[in-house]
Amino acid sequence: EIFLAAPVTLHGASRESTVFDCANANIRVVVSNANAKVSGLTLMRSKTYPVLLCGGRVEDCIVTGCAGGFKNSTSHCASWKAPVISRCIISNNTGSAVTQSFSNPNKSGLMRVDNCLIVESPRSGGYAVNADHDEVTVTNCTFVSNASLVYANWTSATLVNCIVSGASAKNGSTSKLSFRNTCFYNNTSTNGLSVNECIRVDTTEQVFFKNCANGDYHLQSMSPCINGGLAVPHLPQDLDGCARMSGAAPDMGCYEADLAKPTCALSWNTFYTFATVPLTGTVTVMDDGSGRTYDYDVTFTEPTSGTKVTANASPFAANFSVPGRYDVSIVATDKNDPDYRATYSASADL
Repeated sequence: EIFLAAPVTLHGASRESTVFDCANANIRVVVSNANAKVSGLTLMRSKTYPVLLCGGRVEDCIVTGCAGGFKNSTSHCASWKAPVISRCIISNNTGSAVTQSFSNPNKSGLMRVDNCLIVESPRSGGYAVNADHDEVTVTNCTFVSNASLVYANWTSATLVNCIVSGASAKNGSTSKLSFRNTCFYNNTSTNGLSVNECIRVDTTEQVFFKNCANGDYHLQSMSPCINGGLAVPHLPQDLDGCARMSGAAPDMGCYEADLAKPTCALSWNTFYTFATVPLTGTVTVMDDGSGRTYDYDVTFTEPTSGTKVTANASPFAANFSVPGRYDVSIVATDKNDPDYRATYSASADL
């Protein structure tokens, strides 16, 4: 066992490159100080829960191929406060991904699970989130193909801005569960959960994960989970470390959609003359290949009067008689998504 009995940090280079292979032994990290921290590690093949928490914080870690994931425990506690598990990938573990197994002695806040991807954990016994003895709040997490979702018996569990896909077993006492802006997709059974403020996605809808078969649980550009979450001030980043939020509201799940914003360019006929000149231009928009259509706002500013002439189509044309340098600005906005836009500015010498 590795004990963090002081307010120290056990820190690896990155969660993908720093690997503790427990080689099927009972090896674990015990965070026994309330202000200790574990980050940037992969823990694999432990025959027990590889991380025990008396508090502290675990972030940017991977737990895979173990008996379970993270467990809140009084074992060897030097001090205690509600633990935080953030930006972790918990996959292919036999038992529960996150377990709150005892009552908070100081009532110093809820156990939090933020921005985590939980896949096939558990594979058999247990729950993705087991809130057996104290309250757990789960925010912006993605659950995929877990044998069961969440258990809350004596206290409550709350899921906010989460995505649940492929759950297939009993979810504990439904009276203790609450869901806010949580998306259920392609689940075998939700066991009659009383769901509040949820988006339910039909199982036939295809615009959801980018590539579920290959483990890519980022959102497709047209997913209904984009901009579907509630604002959560304490989560400025997603699982990838990208900023939340990129649109009008946070996305559901552990990944904020990183949609390629469109870029646009302008071409025009450029020459000097003192006669009335027809200025024509064409706007070219490069987007993410999703088949979006755009509205255009093109503005020409005359050099002497400052008069602005606008157009809203491409190609566009305008006639000018005053020689000089014209400033041109373009805004291309998706017809169905006003937050998806590109801007461009240039000058035309006439």
